[in-house]
Amino acid sequence: MNIQSVSDNERLVVSPGRAWHMLGIGNTHGYQLLATGELDSYLDGRRRLITVASIKRYVERKIASASAASTCTPRLRTRAAETGVAR
Repeated sequence: MNIQSVSDNERLVVSPGRAWHMLGIGNTHGYQLLATGELDSYLDGRRRLITVASIKRYVERKIASASAASTCTPRLRTRAAETGVAR
């Protein structure tokens, strides 16, 4: 197998830039996730690597919290709905 053909799902670790790309976030949010322990990482020499397993766990937690919030949270009322006036 060619090393360059390995997909992100098959890798065990990725660089921060690749992790941010996978999550669709920027540097600031990505490094905040590292600082708060939401993502697991380690240094290999001077290179920071983030585990793909921790990225998947983070996404699973976000999906679970979003689905829990959508089933428990009542719908927000809009002013137009309250007054019967459309914008």
